[in-house]
Amino acid sequence: MNQADPLAPTVNEKHAKEMSKRGATKLTSLGGLMFRNKDKKKGQQDTYDWYIEPKISYHVPYPDVSNTRYGTHGEATATIIVYWSHFIEFMKHIRNAKD
Repeated sequence: MNQADPLAPTVNEKHAKEMSKRGATKLTSLGGLMFRNKDKKKGQQDTYDWYIEPKISYHVPYPDVSNTRYGTHGEATATIIVYWSHFIEFMKHIRNAKD
């Protein structure tokens, strides 16, 4: 801790902040792992497709979120915003199915 400023972050706090992913990018990355996982045995991509299509009468694929194409996080954010209530209901459906 710095004697001059007791509220100044420590070296460990600075490192933790730099290493932590947070915010919308973290949300869209987690969404990509859940709704569009490349490994068919992981994630909920098939369940998501099965659930969302009858609700809105057409197929809404989750954008392919990757670190090399940062713009896809914006596409994923827009998808989540537009279909927010459907994503919430889907997550409740998944939670209840696990019980």
